[in-house]
Amino acid sequence: ADLDTSMPSLAMVDDSMNTSYELGLTYLQMELFEEAISEFTQALGDVHIAMNAQYNIAMCEYQLGRAGSAKQRLANLRRVPGLDDRLIKNIDRLLDVVG
Repeated sequence: ADLDTSMPSLAMVDDSMNTSYELGLTYLQMELFEEAISEFTQALGDVHIAMNAQYNIAMCEYQLGRAGSAKQRLANLRRVPGLDDRLIKNIDRLLDVVG
């Protein structure tokens, strides 16, 4: 099942957007997944959006046919305590798709 990258199920952040994260979202929506991964990776240093960036990297990996890597990233992310409920829902939904 293909994911609709235009849906709001993407992990979005309200306040602490940084330029790399924003650019990553733009690339993701344009289906430039390698470029998006590069930008999200740069955004991992921002503690406010690191978990969302990890989720979006997993989504890109899945879209690039790297289901194993995406699944591992999501499983690791799912074990992080204190995740936002919306992010947990998105992780679980993507884990179902990835298999």
